Amino acid sequence: MEHASKLLKTFCNELARLATTEDGAKVLGLLRSTNLFEAPDEASQKATALGTNTSPGVTSSDEVGIWKRKERSNHFVRRLDKFSEWSLWANIGKIGPKERKKRVILIGESVARGYLYEPQYTPAMVLEAILERQLGKSGAEVIDLARISLGMEVKKLAMSALLLDPDAVVIFSGNNWGPAHSRCDLPYLATSLQQEGIPGLKRLMEQRFQQNITQLIEDIASRYQESGIPLVWIVPEFNLGDWRDPISNAPHLLNNGNRDWSVCRERVQMALQEGDIAAASVSARKMIEIDQGITPATFYLLAECSRRAGDMEAQRLHLESARDALRWDPNVKAPRPYSVTQTAMREQAAKYKNEIVDLPLLFKEYLKGGLPDRRLFLDYCHLTAEGIQIAMAAAAAGVLRSLKRANVPWRALANHGLEPTPRIKAEALFLAAVHNAHWYQSYELVHDHCVRALEFYPGIARVMACFIDLQTQCAPMLMSRAAEELTALQMPSINHYLLRVNNQNLDKLLLDAILASLKKIGIDATEGLEKRRRLEHSVTIAGRDLLDYYYCSGFDRPQESMLVTPDRSVRRQGHYRAHSAESSFFFIAEARCPVRLKLTCRLPHSAAFQEHVSIEVNRVYHNKILVGREWGTWDITLAGEAARDGINEIVICWPTPDFSGQQAIAMAASEMLQGQVPEFYSSFGEIHSFTVSDARMLQNGPQVIRTAVPELAVGQA
Repeated sequence: MEHASKLLKTFCNELARLATTEDGAKVLGLLRSTNLFEAPDEASQKATALGTNTSPGVTSSDEVGIWKRKERSNHFVRRLDKFSEWSLWANIGKIGPKERKKRVILIGESVARGYLYEPQYTPAMVLEAILERQLGKSGAEVIDLARISLGMEVKKLAMSALLLDPDAVVIFSGNNWGPAHSRCDLPYLATSLQQEGIPGLKRLMEQRFQQNITQLIEDIASRYQESGIPLVWIVPEFNLGDWRDPISNAPHLLNNGNRDWSVCRERVQMALQEGDIAAASVSARKMIEIDQGITPATFYLLAECSRRAGDMEAQRLHLESARDALRWDPNVKAPRPYSVTQTAMREQAAKYKNEIVDLPLLFKEYLKGGLPDRRLFLDYCHLTAEGIQIAMAAAAAGVLRSLKRANVPWRALANHGLEPTPRIKAEALFLAAVHNAHWYQSYELVHDHCVRALEFYPGIARVMACFIDLQTQCAPMLMSRAAEELTALQMPSINHYLLRVNNQNLDKLLLDAILASLKKIGIDATEGLEKRRRLEHSVTIAGRDLLDYYYCSGFDRPQESMLVTPDRSVRRQGHYRAHSAESSFFFIAEARCPVRLKLTCRLPHSAAFQEHVSIEVNRVYHNKILVGREWGTWDITLAGEAARDGINEIVICWPTPDFSGQQAIAMAASEMLQGQVPEFYSSFGEIHSFTVSDARMLQNGPQVIRTAVPELAVGQA
């Protein structure tokens, strides 16, 4: 990273100013960010943990991943103290010494594990089957060292894999390589943020990221070159055709940029509705001038313009830019291979004369120029069985060339691998539907996965029915008959992903997609679901907290759903912050049930003392309340005519805030120096609490329920 002394000027001025105040904690935080309180070796250890150490790795003489060499033996066995990690790796209890077979090791992350197919079907199995067809049953073995969620630690694993005496190693990684930085980088990052805004932060982070991954690849490649072990790199690809990051407003921009950006966005959307592609393109490019490429929304609009104009290559470039746009954002986003990762792999593989499987080029060739999409991907980066077979055929071709055994084109090997059974395909597709829905993807994509799952294996309908029960019941997931039935079905992938990593939530989009797909094969589960929802979640039974994860998980904006996520690794906010003009909430009711809403909210960045906030119920019944910058509480009584059986939707429409770009960026820079995750997005409104209950259950005497719908009875406490 560029460590120019001029970038420290702002940091030093801030440090000097704070030194004269009583804010000692903040001063201490700033000093700590310089690593002045750490010995050099301590700083070096922390840098290594962050993936910033650039020296070639030195591995332990008896450990490879979770396996450790057995005393006085050449066998490696799984470590009991790593039991909690066993499920992340292949189910291999013991790795024996190499025998006569050519030993090939596959190293990688969840894509290389065969995410949503494993443990029944994995890339390592496919690769071994292809090699056996070429070298004979006793000619090759593949050791599966892929690990779910493997990041920059791939370097340590690749170095230690040499202990297993491989004849060739395939590395399929890069989706989890995030922009790493050490604590001593914070002053530079914060200064760039304060002076240039988020584009400056992105530029510096990209520079650091490029240095880190280039060094990582070079360290591995040079070590293998010294050992004389052939190395095959697989450059990962992304689902450009189907995957869309959730669209939000732009983060804090300088020079009143947020307001101008929003105006341009409205113009683009209006022009697209009118079919005026030229006008839409002009306004979209103006958006890029304003935000300098830090949000995917602009590139998605340009990609749509290119699609309508029939320019496939321009569409591809815009979608790649959208994939790369959020590299600076520390908030939750789907793993992906950035362009800088792909480029570094290509350059270093060429430098060290390693074999390379370039999936972006390979998939483009296979699809005859088409965009990589659901044909090859289950979600953002995990491959379908078809994608796995193509990738492993190319990897096998590279291994064979490395071993000087043959020069076979990948297409000649593509049909030599294992083919999963229809049932395994159906399991993976249904799990992909769940995964895509929980990552805010479109109804069309989720529904298509469900439909194709049923086409492959109609018996997956039983799994879908159990899943509906799991998501609808109030009882803990594992304490249910549905979970017991799923376990009895003996579907390893379903048991692993649905019963171990799933969180119960309302899942409106997903369950609607499941119901629609079941109807196509003559199963109508709608009435049963609606009845179960009323019995378990209706406001006629008990009041509901609309900020509870079960009801909040329907949000299509991850910044907002982070408030209540059960994932402890994700930062939680103190209260709900709306980062867009509308916020949606859902509750279950019965027709003609009068409902009471209790809302505590504020407009912290309002341009006026008070502004109107609109509250809509089922997009029909609406009213407005006056909200100010301080917290206020409103009791809203909703007439029975407004409620309907099943799911009801409340939409809060916020006024446009007073975007304080420079001030907000200065605050974000200060938070960064404190080691906190900065708030990069403007808040349209904030909610402290939001509950819904049956108005007939109120304890304060009889209530006056208005029958003149669509008005709401509104009172402020």
